[in-house]
Amino acid sequence: VRGVGVPTSGIQTEAVNTGCARIRVGRKGHKHRIRRCTASESVSITSAATIVGRVIDAATHAGADRINGPGFSFSNPSAGMVAAEKAAIADARTQADAAAAQLGYTVTGVQSIILNPQSGIAQGSGATATAPKSPSTKTTVHPGAQEVDATVAVVFTIAPAS
Repeated sequence: VRGVGVPTSGIQTEAVNTGCARIRVGRKGHKHRIRRCTASESVSITSAATIVGRVIDAATHAGADRINGPGFSFSNPSAGMVAAEKAAIADARTQADAAAAQLGYTVTGVQSIILNPQSGIAQGSGATATAPKSPSTKTTVHPGAQEVDATVAVVFTIAPAS
């Protein structure tokens, strides 16, 4: 997978599993027992979404027999949250202006604001990966969309309209 653009820092061993068993081998009448041991390694790979299909192809070509994922996340989650909070505050102000105008008032300031720390990432359409049907078929990955939702509670101050 490094050959398709995954840096060494993007590859992490998640688990190593080993197991041994005694099995009988040989021709009928001449069988003997041997101890057969196996080992497997599970790795987590972090890469750019643009190369996920090539990473899957490279891993299966190198012998991977199981792929779990892909999973997607934001490279900078804070930027999305800041943008969502900014939009939520602007929406709150628009609603406050409309409500105050209905009463013959104008918004004069902000008394308090609470950003909801429980706001989270809501996944949109998610992601799908189509495993290659043959070694010459490339894996297609569709990252889908993710969105960030933010909730704010704003107390505005108002005064009679002049």
